[in-house]
Amino acid sequence: MPDDEDVVFDDAMRESDVSALSKLMADMSFQERCSKTCGAEKMDQFRANHRKVESGDVGRVVEAVVNLYGAPHLRPSTILEKAADENAATGACWSLVTFMQYAAARSAAEGGVAPAS
Repeated sequence: MPDDEDVVFDDAMRESDVSALSKLMADMSFQERCSKTCGAEKMDQFRANHRKVESGDVGRVVEAVVNLYGAPHLRPSTILEKAADENAATGACWSLVTFMQYAAARSAAEGGVAPAS
């Protein structure tokens, strides 16, 4: 797929990403690993950003982030798959933190709440 084409999301993809993000947020061992990888401060920012994002249409926010940044690797469903692979878990942590920062910024642009930086 050429870089300049948007990923075309359907309802099933949005639902998959919402479900994947919920699973990532509930996985305390993964979050602990991410805290060790990214640092406690980044994870605190991540959680603050998640609180801002979760009140909106998460599936649409995922779609907007993926298409704005040309970053299908930031889809929570992709991150969840990587999180299960010990060899890719470090990258999954950074992807999740980055996604949430972008998602909070996108939510802020739509709703006026600034992301934690």
